[in-house]
Amino acid sequence: MIATASSPSTERISSRQSVNFRSRPWLDRLETQITERVLGDEAAQIPPEWYAGDWDSLDRLLERLYRRRDRVRELILAARNSGREPFPNWKVKHA
Repeated sequence: MIATASSPSTERISSRQSVNFRSRPWLDRLETQITERVLGDEAAQIPPEWYAGDWDSLDRLLERLYRRRDRVRELILAARNSGREPFPNWKVKHA
């Protein structure tokens, strides 16, 4: 399920969590443990009919996913700072 602005998963982020955002374990794992090999191994498990046998297109998708994994942290912060308030409970305390 994709989280929306009103879903419980986005409402759980609090100011205390924002302080620790830079060291979130799941982000660290995403950035360090999701290698090209891991993506390739997982892609090999996908039935060919799911991508219409077009391995080149699937390979291009995997390359984009691999490159984007380094931007997840940045994109979450950009969403938070966008003014749309996708994480309504994530309040930043200014010194």
